[in-house]
Amino acid sequence: MKTNIAILLIVATITYALTLYLSDNNINTNINNVPNKSAIEKQIKGAQIIPDFTFTDINGEQKSASDFEGKIIILNFWASWCAPCIKEFPNLLDIAKTNKDTVILIALSSDLDEAAIQKFITKGKAMESFNGLDFNATNIHIALDKNQQITAGKFSTFKLPETLIIDRNQNLRHKLIGADWTREDLQNIIESL
Repeated sequence: MKTNIAILLIVATITYALTLYLSDNNINTNINNVPNKSAIEKQIKGAQIIPDFTFTDINGEQKSASDFEGKIIILNFWASWCAPCIKEFPNLLDIAKTNKDTVILIALSSDLDEAAIQKFITKGKAMESFNGLDFNATNIHIALDKNQQITAGKFSTFKLPETLIIDRNQNLRHKLIGADWTREDLQNIIESL
C-alpha cells in the first residue's frame, strides 16, 4: 500500500513538472509581458490568425470559430474542478452580457464529461456571484472539449484557466493566464479592440 502511494506521488509530481515545462515552452509567437496589469497578461504582437475549430455547445449547437468573424471572441479554457476557473466565470459572463452585440464568449471545458458542466451550471445559478447572469445568452457558448482536442491540440494550453482575446479579424491579441484579473482589465482590453 505504501509503495502504491509513493509511486502515485512520484507520477503526480512528474506530470505536474512536465505540464509546467510544456506550457511555458509552447508559446511560439512574439509575446511580451504587458506592464502594470494585475493579471498575467501577454499581448500578442503582429497578426496571428487563430486556427479554425469546431465545437458542439451544451445546447447541441455545432459552431466554428469562423462563424464569429466580425465579433470579438473571448475564448476561455476552464474546468468545473478548477477553483480559479470558477472564480473568473462570473466576470466572463458579465463581460459577455455587457458587450452582447460585439463579444462572443466561448468557454471550452476540460472536464471528462458534459454532466460535470451541467452540474457546475446548476450550482452556479444558485450562487450569489452568478446572480443575474445568463449561461444561455445567444453570445455565450459553453462546450466540452473532448480529449482537449482544441485546448491542448490547437492552442497548446495545459494550465487552466487561460483566456484568449481574439479580435474581429480572428487574430489572437491577448492572453490572460490564470484568474488574477479584474472585470475592468478585461473590459479595457475589449474596448481597445
